[in-house]
Amino acid sequence: MKLILRLISSCFSAFSSNPDIHLAEFSTCGNRALERKIPVTTTDRADSGFLRARQILTFTPGMSGDAIWWQAGRVQAVGRAAEVARRVPSGVPRYELPDALVTPGVVDGHTHFAMWALNRRCVQLAGSATCDEAVRRVAGARPAQGWIVGQGWDANGWDRAPDRGVLDAVQRVPVYLDSLDVHAAWVNSAALAAAGITRETPDPFGGRIVRDASGEPTGLLLERAVELMLPHLPDPPPALLDEALREGQAEAHRLGVTGIHDMEGDAVLAALERLEAVDALRLRVQFHPPVTSLPALVRRGVRSGV
Repeated sequence: MKLILRLISSCFSAFSSNPDIHLAEFSTCGNRALERKIPVTTTDRADSGFLRARQILTFTPGMSGDAIWWQAGRVQAVGRAAEVARRVPSGVPRYELPDALVTPGVVDGHTHFAMWALNRRCVQLAGSATCDEAVRRVAGARPAQGWIVGQGWDANGWDRAPDRGVLDAVQRVPVYLDSLDVHAAWVNSAALAAAGITRETPDPFGGRIVRDASGEPTGLLLERAVELMLPHLPDPPPALLDEALREGQAEAHRLGVTGIHDMEGDAVLAALERLEAVDALRLRVQFHPPVTSLPALVRRGVRSGV
């Protein structure tokens, strides 16, 4: 089982010092040759094998070498190829990758994985040197579910602050753009209307609706004011969410990430469970649902313990 639920968030991850570790916890640092020859991050499909590489690194003092042998999805030995090879039973597949570096897989201790995976599909504004450049990117975007959603803008260094007027000029549908640090949102008039944000809307606790000299919202929402928009953004259909997670998982593996601690909501948990049900969840996921989900999880029969 690759999906674990935890209600208390922890941002620390450690690689076991026990040599009887899962092969899925090893990474090939994005080595494309290895990805083609052996699905190292999918232990169910690469049940047993012997791999010789340039170097095998572990977090266990004294455990390193240029070869690794695994059996039934668990590492049996790491060391010098000649010594390890003598212990490997006949019939075990053997792989030669003399240029590869194999390391313990990276476990990201704090992610919002589905948010990131979905954001990879939206309008990318990172690197926009000016407000005009960001607007041009938005102008060329096509709505999905009736909205334009983007992320990554950074107004530091721009010659003017983001405002709804420049977005209104290029898009009539609602536009919602997350900032690079995810502490601000830039929206157009249609998005403000969809959320019911007007000059009479008070600033929420811990947030600010930026206003012009006449008191009208400019389209810039700061901190907790961003949350006024979130209930009005379209939820991705399950099929789209599943596809985004699969693509994100492949990218994580390419970068050497084999496990995550994920903090998200019920829809994401359901999507991860769907992937696990069809044996498509290849990341090890420690999932942290919101505390508000606890009653529903209890009704489903989820209990404390492993």
